[in-house]
Parts: sequence; C-alpha cells; structure tokens
Amino acid sequence: MFATLEVVQIDVEMILGATDLHRLHGLSVWDALIIQAAGRAGCEVLLTEDLQAGRSIAGVRITDPFACPPAADLTPAPSAPAAPRRPPAASRRWP
Repeated sequence: MFATLEVVQIDVEMILGATDLHRLHGLSVWDALIIQAAGRAGCEVLLTEDLQAGRSIAGVRITDPFACPPAADLTPAPSAPAAPRRPPAASRRWP
C-alpha cells in the first residue's frame, strides 16, 4: 500500500502558498502546509480531526473521519424512498 503513496517534497512555492493560506484562512502554518501538500499530491479529501470539517480550502475538502456519522463526506448519500406522509390530525377520521 505505501508504494502507491506519493511523497511530496516541500519547496519554496509550497511554503509561500502555505503562508498565503495561513493569512487568508487563519490556519496554523503547519496545517496550511499539509493542505498545500495534499493539493499538490492531487488529493481531493483530507482526513483530519484538527481542522473544521466541511470546509474546502485550496481545492481540498476537509473531512473528520471520527465525526458522526463516520465518513459522511466520503461517500455519496444513497437515495432512499420518501417515507409516506400521514395526513394532519384534524383530517384523520376515526370510525
């Protein structure tokens, strides 16, 4: 599995990009650098409990893998049939 993971080298461009994210989004420099690295590696989703889940920063969606329900942001929600609606109490007739 680890052979398929990409190692991202930090360079000046990434550090400058992380500094911009730090200023624009109020992130720590280290969190901003992680987001920059994820974006450079082509990641669409970043799993972390340290950032606000649901945000999308620099094209990377932040997801908390420990949120309830788990992995809600990772898979599309199945379309379930709508539950039948009951008529309002005033219109129900009792025998």
